[in-house]
Amino acid sequence: FYCEADPQEERIRLLIAFSYFDDKNVQHQALEYICYKVLRFLFLKYNTTLFYNKTAS
Repeated sequence: FYCEADPQEERIRLLIAFSYFDDKNVQHQALEYICYKVLRFLFLKYNTTLFYNKTAS
């Protein structure tokens, strides 16, 4: 049985694993990148929604 992995999901799992790494620098970099990705996703999602709501009215 072959199932193609979702690259985004695998990347997230890898970053979460790195966030538990013994090296504090690796932990910090992984968590910083995860936060950046989450904030970027939220900004793009809600900024686009706000833009379309403004132009629709």
